[in-house]
Amino acid sequence: MQVKRWAPRIFSLSLVLAVGCGGDDPDEFTPTDFGYDYLPLTVGDWIEYKVDSTVYDDFTQSVDTFTFFHREQIVESYDDLEGREVYRVERFRKESEGDTYRRILTFELLQTAQRAERKAFGQRIVPLTYPVSEGRTWDANAFNTDQSQDYEYLSVDDLESINGLDFQQSVRVLQANDTDNFVIREYAEERYARGIGLIYQENLFIETQFGIDSGLHMIRSIVDWSRSDSL
Repeated sequence: MQVKRWAPRIFSLSLVLAVGCGGDDPDEFTPTDFGYDYLPLTVGDWIEYKVDSTVYDDFTQSVDTFTFFHREQIVESYDDLEGREVYRVERFRKESEGDTYRRILTFELLQTAQRAERKAFGQRIVPLTYPVSEGRTWDANAFNTDQSQDYEYLSVDDLESINGLDFQQSVRVLQANDTDNFVIREYAEERYARGIGLIYQENLFIETQFGIDSGLHMIRSIVDWSRSDSL
């Protein structure tokens, strides 16, 4: 696993603060767990997801369901203009398990001491902030021109089971929760597992006009993964 360039500086600062405030007993020092391993970034890592989507079409007044697969792989890293290490991720799609993946999207991920950033289609958002702690909130759109969007850690280090896979430590990030509106219902969340990354994503956006729904409900859930530093 690649070590972030700023990690030693963070650890040193934590050590100085702890020694300065905790007396002379070395056993009193406990390093801060920032939760960086909820989004491990190593070239070669990949995750596969099953995607279940329900489409509400107001024109045909129909409801259609689709299932397909995504694979996201970190293909390279490089420094940006600020000297930060950026990871390029490619997303692939196939319609069934027997099909061949085709690339559909490229995006970027990076981590600083305070946050993770994801950039796609020229839009930068903040999916995680550090340290990871239950109840913590932040503006995911702090680095773009969109309206502010508060994210919140709902639970930290919980056991999670998805598609028959067990994850001992996971965190839930609530991104939107407005399901009581009679016109527009919206819900979004992501879940991350230590040492793996994103394991679950749900997005619901349905607009109702004259009793007719239009919109999308999508769930992406992990089915397989590989960590190159564990091979």
